[in-house]
Amino acid sequence: MGLVRVLACGYVLMAATMAAFALLAATKTHQPAAAALLAAAWGAASWCQTPPQQHRLITAAPAEAPLLMALNASSIYIGIGLGTATGGVLVSSGAATMSTIAAALAVPALTWLAVTRGRTTKISPR
Repeated sequence: MGLVRVLACGYVLMAATMAAFALLAATKTHQPAAAALLAAAWGAASWCQTPPQQHRLITAAPAEAPLLMALNASSIYIGIGLGTATGGVLVSSGAATMSTIAAALAVPALTWLAVTRGRTTKISPR
C-alpha cells in the first residue's frame, strides 16, 4: 500500500471513529466494548500517519531531512496543543458535538492529501 493510501486510510478511519463516538454520545448508548474498540481504532489511525508522512517529507527534500523532521514533530505538538485547547473549549458542549467537530477536522487533512499527493518531485539542495 502506498504512502498516500496509508495516510488516506488513517484519516478516514480517524473520521469514522470520531463519527461513531458522536453517534454513541448523541444516542446516549452505553457500550463500553464498542467504545474500547473505537478507541483502539482511533489510536491506530493516529499512529499510522507519522511514518508515511515522514517518508514523504524526506523524499521531497532529502538534504533537508533533519530540519523537516524537526518541523514535522513541532507541527505534531502544536496540533496536540491546539486539539487539547479546542477540546477544553468544547467540553461543555458535550461529547457528541466534540466528536462531530473532530470528525469534520479530518476533511481538511484529506483535502490537503488529495491536493499534494502527486507532488513527489525532489527539491534539490541549495
